[in-house]
Amino acid sequence: MEVQPEPGFVIKTHNKKNVEGFTEGLKIFINICHSGKVPAPPLATDEEIRKAIEADDNATYKVPLSLSVPRTDLDKAGKTCIVFDACVNTNAIIKATKDGDYKLFLIELALEWVEEQYKLELSREFSLPKMRAKGKLVKHFIRRPERPSISELDSSVLPPTKSKTTTTTKKTLPKPDYEIRKEPKGVENATYILIDIKLPDIENMNDAMVDIEKDKVIFKIPKKYALDLKLPILIDTEEGTAEFNRETRILTLKLTIL
Repeated sequence: MEVQPEPGFVIKTHNKKNVEGFTEGLKIFINICHSGKVPAPPLATDEEIRKAIEADDNATYKVPLSLSVPRTDLDKAGKTCIVFDACVNTNAIIKATKDGDYKLFLIELALEWVEEQYKLELSREFSLPKMRAKGKLVKHFIRRPERPSISELDSSVLPPTKSKTTTTTKKTLPKPDYEIRKEPKGVENATYILIDIKLPDIENMNDAMVDIEKDKVIFKIPKKYALDLKLPILIDTEEGTAEFNRETRILTLKLTIL
């Protein structure tokens, strides 16, 4: 799948050791960019996200990231530098603009990815230039998981059998209670639509699946709940957040109105 990222913010740092193709002291720019087509981070509680931010050994929260190949550019002084694009889901960028610790988490994630892929040692004395992207962002190609193939049996080699009609009953999962409201309240042209999905017997969002379309939300927890919710207004599928409150057992979706 081809993805054209949108600009987010830029990290400026330097390489600390000589590696083939990367000299010591070489300036490195990493564009933290985003797209709604990149897989979104899993639904998680604030506690689970905090564990990841603090590098807790028991952390399970992860942010999918697509890293471009390096390309050369010039810095302000006209010297050669290297640029990478680290593309994450738009929801991660939205959260980073509101949470400084989460932004640092994304920065460290991008630095570690570059180090791991290219055997570099990047300085943690970085800066954030006042630009949304260094150079032109390149397209990313994200591999979709292949569907399992279906094997066909050759009926000519099978013994004849009597036809038998079987009926399967598909169990309908219960629909969770929910509430819809607009924000800000009392404003004719609201900016967001908020959906509170009540899940009194659910402790975490590990198995939850959310699919956002322009006019509906599909939510499912296997063997527990299923909700196919038609929305009263069109929303932007590229923006939105999902937060699960473990105390109230409520999942809140905050979606931007078109």
